[in-house]
Amino acid sequence: MEPVIGLGEFEHFTYSSGNDDDFRKAAWVRERGGFMNGHWGVTALSDMILNYLPAIGVSNNHDVWNEDDIEKSIRYGFPTHIKFGVGSSEVIKRLLRAIVDRKFPTDNFMLCTDNISIERLRTMGHMDWIISLCAEMGINPIKAIKMATYNTARSFHMEDKIGSLTPGRFADIVLTDSLSRINPLYVFKDGELIARDRKLLRNADIDYSGMCTKGVAGAGDLTPQMLDIVPIEVSEDGTKAKVYLFDVYGRGHDQFYREVWVPFRDGKIVPEVEGNTHSRLSVVQRYPDGERHIVNGLFKGVDLDHGAVATFWPAPKPYFVVVGQDSEEMCHCIKRVDAYSGACIVTDGKVDKAVMPLEIHGVMANMSVEELTSSANAIDLALEELGNRNEGASVDGEDCGQVGEGTSMSAQDNFKRAWSGRRRDGGDHVQKDGLGGQMANHSAKAEIVDTGSLIRRWIVYILGIYVLTLGISLAIRAGIGVSPQSSLTRTMTLIYTPLSQGAYSFIFDLIMLFLAYLVLPRKFKMISFLGLVPAAVLGIFLDLNLFLTEFVRPGEYYARVALLVFADAALAFGLFLMIRANLILMPTDLFVNTVFERTGWKWGNVKTGFDCALLVTSVAVGLSFLGDVHFIREGTIINAILVGQYIKLYFFLFKKLDGRKRAAAPAA
Repeated sequence: MEPVIGLGEFEHFTYSSGNDDDFRKAAWVRERGGFMNGHWGVTALSDMILNYLPAIGVSNNHDVWNEDDIEKSIRYGFPTHIKFGVGSSEVIKRLLRAIVDRKFPTDNFMLCTDNISIERLRTMGHMDWIISLCAEMGINPIKAIKMATYNTARSFHMEDKIGSLTPGRFADIVLTDSLSRINPLYVFKDGELIARDRKLLRNADIDYSGMCTKGVAGAGDLTPQMLDIVPIEVSEDGTKAKVYLFDVYGRGHDQFYREVWVPFRDGKIVPEVEGNTHSRLSVVQRYPDGERHIVNGLFKGVDLDHGAVATFWPAPKPYFVVVGQDSEEMCHCIKRVDAYSGACIVTDGKVDKAVMPLEIHGVMANMSVEELTSSANAIDLALEELGNRNEGASVDGEDCGQVGEGTSMSAQDNFKRAWSGRRRDGGDHVQKDGLGGQMANHSAKAEIVDTGSLIRRWIVYILGIYVLTLGISLAIRAGIGVSPQSSLTRTMTLIYTPLSQGAYSFIFDLIMLFLAYLVLPRKFKMISFLGLVPAAVLGIFLDLNLFLTEFVRPGEYYARVALLVFADAALAFGLFLMIRANLILMPTDLFVNTVFERTGWKWGNVKTGFDCALLVTSVAVGLSFLGDVHFIREGTIINAILVGQYIKLYFFLFKKLDGRKRAAAPAA
């Protein structure tokens, strides 16, 4: 095969402005009948430029983010990439939902990944996960497989060589026991069996040392003052300044940056937008031809309280990107990266905290999977120590809201899929995307979920349910308010006394399972009924712990508050253990997730709305049958605040300990 078959991610910014070099590249590709992979956010471009793209030879579109992007892309005749990787996994779900809901033909769609991390590959998969997701969301599995194979080959003008199991063509072969849930039992490469049951039998032996390059410094004359944010405009009263706010986590080109007003005090900008404090970002040209091109602004996505993180990207032009709070630190961090061909480096107090060299042409790491994973974890740990809350993982106040029994998903809006698992990873290691299966995020954070022994995970899961119900029971004994779900089931025990709260909890889960079916019947699977097993265990443990804590009767108000604070800590730890075990969604969580899948609304908003609905229902039931509201007091608010914060704390402590353990592993 030819080493170069086309142009990938060909930006419109330069050739649409008359760049002669880009015209020559496009002519070279057209002359050879190659493809030109376009890279743009179509909703951000004018109709004139969109007409110009196919005229210059653009043959497919790599950059769609939402329904409008897809419609415009195919309307202008472009085979379109449906990508997984950039931003959260919700981007690809949004795109697939648009294909299903609008009944777009799949012949001109291709599946691809973009900037996918090693952690996502290890915990979620690659094309196997995307094809399975397509089938789960209502796309015919055969069509989904074609989107990953034949459609792509045809768009790249290579269907005569690859893309199908046809005599005389090249193909890797995957044997699976299901088309709707790809489970690669056997993988053949060049006619040789190289993997069985998700385990490599032979690894690729490739020496990349010949592609490694040495760093050529280009930032020697860079000064901290060059990274200071200069206002685009200052208000007449001198109290506000207009600056750039960059936001690049999967929200589309039209929102990659915007101009915003921020406070302006003593001649300096205050990095606050709508009450949120943001880090600063600078994009710096590495090798200037004349005046160095620098863009400074605020950044939404990586939140550092101190220190800085910088990296380098060589294409289409060599630029540094640095995020931090202080120009001195940011400038130092850039110069540390400048010592390498390419790197990602975290510094604090002008001291290196983590370094990942990118030696292959400044953009790729010459490391084994184990080395790369360890290095990525070290970067993540260093960023967390600098205060990063990583929006890609959504462990923040917005989504760490009300958490009740069986509701582990409030802590992380990444736990969004019910029992959608990879089948086997060798031995008794069965990997399922349950409570924790969606933990992988944009920056490959330290892994939270357990993917080891299934027996161990079930033990942890059941232990988590017990600790969870202990926390619920103690919260009830505190007597100053409980979560919305607890208040509803507890109120029911006062209306019809023969049934226990555990029984009402199980009945509630039955109702939630039925409602999940009504909301999205085509995606409801029989395996979802397995969620009733932990629901029943939860009901039994709840009644047991209510019996065991009967003697707990705090008198003074401060004692009640103290008990509730402890109860919420236990409740949150139980949820953490269940998330860690990574097994089955409770029916309540399945219902919330189903509403999210059906509507496409933000998961945190769906969960908040669900909790509010429970609260209103509990109040209505109490007033209608008992003439008063029970179990909803100040403790309900305390529960809503503390449980999410406790879970964030447990996640942070676990990742900190796990990161240190991984970092120490090579030395051991």
